[in-house]
Formats: sequence, C-alpha cells, structure tokens
Amino acid sequence: MKRGLIIGGQATVASALVLGTVGFVANNKSIEVVVDGESQNVRTFGGKVEDALKAADVTVGQHDRVTPAVDSDIKNGDTVNILTAHKVEYQVDGEDKTVMTTARTVDELVDELDLADGSDINLDGHVQLASAEKLTVLTPKEVKLNLAGKKSTLTTTALDVDAVLADKGVKVGKHDEVKPARNTVVSDGITITYNKIQKKKKTTTEAIAFETKREEDAKLAKGKTETVTEGKAGERKVVTETVIRNGKKVSTKKVSDKVTREPVDALIKVGTKEEAPEPEENSDSEESSNNSSKGKKKSKSSSKAKAPSGGVSSTWQALAQCESGGNWSINSGNGYYGGLQFSASSWRAAGGTKYAPLPHQATPAEQVATAEKLRANGGWGHWPACSSRLGLR
Repeated sequence: MKRGLIIGGQATVASALVLGTVGFVANNKSIEVVVDGESQNVRTFGGKVEDALKAADVTVGQHDRVTPAVDSDIKNGDTVNILTAHKVEYQVDGEDKTVMTTARTVDELVDELDLADGSDINLDGHVQLASAEKLTVLTPKEVKLNLAGKKSTLTTTALDVDAVLADKGVKVGKHDEVKPARNTVVSDGITITYNKIQKKKKTTTEAIAFETKREEDAKLAKGKTETVTEGKAGERKVVTETVIRNGKKVSTKKVSDKVTREPVDALIKVGTKEEAPEPEENSDSEESSNNSSKGKKKSKSSSKAKAPSGGVSSTWQALAQCESGGNWSINSGNGYYGGLQFSASSWRAAGGTKYAPLPHQATPAEQVATAEKLRANGGWGHWPACSSRLGLR
C-alpha cells in the first residue's frame, strides 16, 4: 500500500509538471511587430498589444498609429503594425501650417485634412511626402468683382488679388487703381475693385503779350510819335495733364509752364514840343500918290491861301481829319496807323514799306502816295465810313 502510495504520488507530480509545461507553452506567443515597414518577431506571455510592444521595446508616440489598438487582445502569430507620426509643413490659402501625421502620400494627407471640394493642390496624390516639396492648397472662394465699372461674381482658387485679375485677363498699368492691394490674400466674399486710369499730357504754345511803353520827348513835335523799339510777343510752352478713369475724363491740370522766349516791350516816343505859330499873311496895298503926274491909282491887295502841308491835297487832308483827327503820326494801338489809318497788312500790300516799316513812321506825302495805290485798286471803299461822309463815293 505504501509502495502503491509512493507510486501514486509520483504519478501526481508528473502529471502536474506536464500540465505546467503545456500551460507555459500555450501562453508564450510569437508576435510580429512591424514599425514603419521594418519587421521583428517577439515572444510574449502577455495577452495585449501593449505587451508585444514592450517585448519589442517599442515606445508609441501620441500621434502614432497602432493597429490593432494598444489595448486589443492578441494571440500567437498576430501582427502588430505601427506607423510613426512625422511633422509635415503645408500651406492653405497662403497661411503656413504644420501637422503631425502618419500619412505617407499626398492623397493620405489630403484625406486627413478634410479639405474643401474643388481645392487646388500643387502635388499629385501619389507623391511621397518624405521626398516632396511643400504641399500648397488653394481652396475655392467666392469673389465679388468691379472691373472698370462692370460688376460680377467669381469662384476662384487664386491666392491673391493680382492672381484673380490675371485670371480675368486684366493687365494692370502703372496708373491703374486696385483695391484692396494687389498682394492681398483672397478670402471668401472679398470685393475687388479695379479702375483703368489713363494720364494724357498735351503741350501747347501760347503767346506772351508785350507791353507798350511811352516816353515823352521834348525834341519831337507835340502830337507826333516815334517808334523806337518794335514790340515782339514772347512765347511759353504749357503742359497739361488729363486724367481719364474707365474711359471718362475726370480732371485736367497744368503740370508745367515754361517761358521759351521773353517778350520785347515796345517803346514809343511821344512829342511834347510846342510848334511856333505860323505868321499871319498881311495884305499888301500900294497907294499911288495923289500928286502922281500920271494919275495912276494903285490900290491893289493880294492874299495867298495856306496850302496843305507836305504837298497833300485838301481831299486827302479832309479824309485824314476824319480818320485820325489829322494826326499823320498816330499809332492808335488797335492795329491801325497813320493819318489814313492803314493796317500793317494793307501798308505792306501797297508797297508802303519802301518808305517806312509802318505807316505812322512815314511822311504825310508818303502815306498819300501809298493810299493812291490802294484807291487805284479798290477806290474809296478802303475808307468806307469817312469817304461816304465826305461825299467821295
């Protein structure tokens, strides 16, 4: 019995050892742990994913992705995948952003960012983020336009105001107005105003009137004048600038005024010398002596009438009196000269310049000689009012 007991006890111990060994083997699991594509096999007695990670000496970050989840159960032969998160810099509508992501391609990141439909992305979807340039995203926005007075709306992914105008075919000139500024980033609902501005310059030449100065001359007979210096008009160049907005003139202003030739003032001497009065003509009488032996009586008087000055006939004198008050040296200042009030052009046309540059500088006889040529061509009609008044026509 005792022997049997001993044998029975040994059998019990052996059975326990076998069961323990089986349990040990059953709890020892082989797990494949894959980190960013690199695989290692580990063994663990634990029943959770986190046990396998400990066995693999893998620390999981906050943004890393673990599949299955860290608190999930595992069994022998399972695979645990870990994708470590990395920082990606990108830009949305001109604003720089960063994100911690486990995405490896552009498509994966775009899905993760949940971008608006119709967004414009600068990279193809299959491009690996690790080797790509910065991802740039332009989201669609509604823009209100006022282009040279024409209003419209537009949905665009353009980054800034300048890009919107370029998309609409607007070439902005140096004087054009754009609001807001051309480098303003477009936001949803923004209003863009563009005005076409033209600035046109015009140069004109203007005359500068000369002044007429008169100086008294005691050596010159009163009523006579003498031109010392002919007046000459000056000249100036004036530049004006006209501003045209969207085809309509809005303003004109003078931008420069430059004198290119100074005027020359006229200088005229005015006589103040009083002429001596002409002597009166006396009647000569001859009386014969009462005691004349011949009885002849000589009581005869004779007088001579004053002849027109300078050999000018009374008709021309009368016409000059009517036209100029008889002042043969007058320069009226209204474009007519001399006793018969010639214009400078008629004086030249009749050949008067052979006597003097202007009529009032010629003698009365020279003025009449020139006037006779005019009368030969056009009659007394050159002096319509006075010739009618004098009954010459």
